[in-house]
Amino acid sequence: MSQFADVYRGRRVLVTCHTGFKGAWLVLWLWHLGAEVSGFSDRVPTSPAMFDLLDLSGRIDHHLGDIRDRDRLAEVIDEVRPEFVFHLAAQALVLDSRLSDPS
Repeated sequence: MSQFADVYRGRRVLVTCHTGFKGAWLVLWLWHLGAEVSGFSDRVPTSPAMFDLLDLSGRIDHHLGDIRDRDRLAEVIDEVRPEFVFHLAAQALVLDSRLSDPS
């Protein structure tokens, strides 16, 4: 971790889909590196969830909303003013993404 030791320390970072498995681990790693972490996700996807097991809602600036809601996302970005963005929000299953309502 020493190669990243000071890159994120004190920096504002936004992670989309921070409640998912990979997002939760990324948030925890960034938090340990000293970043001011904010997350944006539509929900906690499973129960139990890594996000809950790591108690991340108590460690970071946790925001809920749909990534397709441009106004809500803009509101969070304006509030957080991130210096780094990790965009992990995606539909992992192709069939689900084809059947989803795009509105």
